Amino acid sequence: MELKENTGYLYVLFHPDLPHYYKLGQTTKHPMERLKSHNTDRTKILGKLVQLTNKPWQLIYYVPVTNPRKAESATLWYDVLPRWDNLELNNGDVIVVIEDIIKSPYLDQDKYNFLLGTELVFYDYKSLIESFERGWERDGLVDQCDELIKKVKDERLKNDKRHRYKDD
Repeated sequence: MELKENTGYLYVLFHPDLPHYYKLGQTTKHPMERLKSHNTDRTKILGKLVQLTNKPWQLIYYVPVTNPRKAESATLWYDVLPRWDNLELNNGDVIVVIEDIIKSPYLDQDKYNFLLGTELVFYDYKSLIESFERGWERDGLVDQCDELIKKVKDERLKNDKRHRYKDD
């Protein structure tokens, strides 16, 4: 008997004060449920950013997939962009990434078509991102968020023996 793969979602989160970063993730839970844990877990970088800014991460888009782990690994951007050893943040053009996950070979097309007429009808990711862009410099927290990310990145690189380089 052939085992059925676990189904789930690929999702993209965006933060109002992080113009250069987004979170690409996978989950077997509904993305809104996963979003809640990201926004409340103060022991991880995403939750620390919520605590620093008093602004939660926003779910920008998600797609149903037949195998979340394989779908995330198969995403071009997952391998190309630096993840800093599970820092869980990427940088780049988030619209291109969303369009890429919609083309995933693991996309559950039937479920996606259904969601386009129900839940996903409310997700105009291009408009959401434009609204964030208008507010990025308004409250002055962008630099603080960038500094926190730099600090975590530096700590992880310092402690990660796989990425050490010889001194010249």
